[in-house]
Amino acid sequence: MSALVRKHNLVLFLIVLLGYFLRTYDLGRYGLWFDESASVLGAKLLTFKNIKDYGFFLTNLSFVFPFLLRVWLFFSDKDYFLRLFSVIFGVGSIGLTYLLTKEIVGKTLGKQTALMCSFLLAISPFHIFYSREVTQYSIAFFFSLCSTYFLLKCIKHTGLINSILFILSSLMCVYIHAFFTVFLLAELIYILFLRNKKILKKCLVNFLIIFLFYIPLVIVGLFHFKNILASRMLIWVPASSLIKIAALLNVFNIGYHLGLSLYITAFVIFIILFFLGVFKARKNIESFELLVILVVLPILFGFVISKLIPAFVYRYFIFSLPAYLIFVSYGIISFNKNNFIRFVILFGILFTTFFSLKNLYGNIYPLPEDFFRPAIHKGQPFRDAAFYVQERYLEGDLIGHTCASTWIPFVYYHNKELTPEHYKTFNSLLSFGRFKDSYSSTIDYFADIYDKRERKDNNLIAMGRKYADLDISKIRVDFKRVWLVYSSWEDTEHCQLCGNIRSWMLDNFELMSKADFGDIEIYLFNVIMNK
Repeated sequence: MSALVRKHNLVLFLIVLLGYFLRTYDLGRYGLWFDESASVLGAKLLTFKNIKDYGFFLTNLSFVFPFLLRVWLFFSDKDYFLRLFSVIFGVGSIGLTYLLTKEIVGKTLGKQTALMCSFLLAISPFHIFYSREVTQYSIAFFFSLCSTYFLLKCIKHTGLINSILFILSSLMCVYIHAFFTVFLLAELIYILFLRNKKILKKCLVNFLIIFLFYIPLVIVGLFHFKNILASRMLIWVPASSLIKIAALLNVFNIGYHLGLSLYITAFVIFIILFFLGVFKARKNIESFELLVILVVLPILFGFVISKLIPAFVYRYFIFSLPAYLIFVSYGIISFNKNNFIRFVILFGILFTTFFSLKNLYGNIYPLPEDFFRPAIHKGQPFRDAAFYVQERYLEGDLIGHTCASTWIPFVYYHNKELTPEHYKTFNSLLSFGRFKDSYSSTIDYFADIYDKRERKDNNLIAMGRKYADLDISKIRVDFKRVWLVYSSWEDTEHCQLCGNIRSWMLDNFELMSKADFGDIEIYLFNVIMNK
């Protein structure tokens, strides 16, 4: 091995090591938030007997992830360890990105571009964010890289092993996250333009096998998706627009954590490099069309389909990130002969990335949620808040939540030993039902304070609009103390509704104690009516 190769390998090792550090730094600071808690609870409750009642898992568009997480839970259910599951795949993706980029770009600038691309992924705030939480995105991203890598191997080389690995990795993609079907569609469109009929035939056979194994997912998905739409569980998904496509690209660039001035700065730097990379690569990269399709087609599909059903969620497009970064990296490498310009570019990237990561670890989100980071929220000490209530809970207490943001984490932390028999009850909880009988009523809707005959549905937040007009005499007093866990999503209307609940409680019950955990406020009331 030559000195140059050893140096090259050392740089790659250091990049991977940097990626590991950035993904594990302060990893267990906050407890599991809503999505993470729901993922772990789903995995704990999963058995082969209740697969037929699979509505909850399809709300996360995932079929295999709960099974994978169930295996990981066998070793430990500590928060840090659970998140380490995503970290492993996130770090592995850095090395895979290097291999994929080298395979795509070729020998001339392959190694330089591959190192640059793996470095950009290693420090990517967007990828780091999803490599640090117990959700399926880091894992699906890993297998999407495998799929593209082995697709190229199938095209360039003979041998059954590449076809098998391509089929398996592709199926893992769509079974871990159903939206990655769009990713496979992009790959299929690419191979349809192959001129070599023998290779085309082999690739089409591979896709046919994938399709046959994909049919069960389609059947289950169609069966449950109408229920998901009817329950309005995707109401938080923003509508697509051209400006949100630009916002999506900047999420690729810099994540969710920059203020407006640096946000715009990062967008200008990256978008210039992206188009420069596209321009330079169009004649020099053999798989140029594949990269373009992987970036453009999913975004266009999401844009169009979102006019019909909610689908334009930034993180759903994470599989387009490698192709995007390859173009950006190629744009940077094109300045090989001008070290000053390349230094200025890298300084700009590192400068904006530094502040984005600083805010990520500091739990700071300078820009509003709705446009810049839909359904991305500040970390909260859910674990500490849940344990605080658990330590002071007395038999007969009722624990109510103004928002599901605390509700699911409390369910998780208050009883980690849920049995499979509780699965249906848990599923109804995700559909805004009740979760009363599974563990001594320690978690229940605050709406249960009211006689059910006074309610038109089980949605607690919908009741927030009615609290001001409720008759105190209608309250069912069959408990002595009420814990009110006050929190809210960030939109104005939701904050007002949650505030209505808190105000009504303060006006009508005796306050015994109050504790603050970040933005979570915990009130303990004695059920004595103010006359």
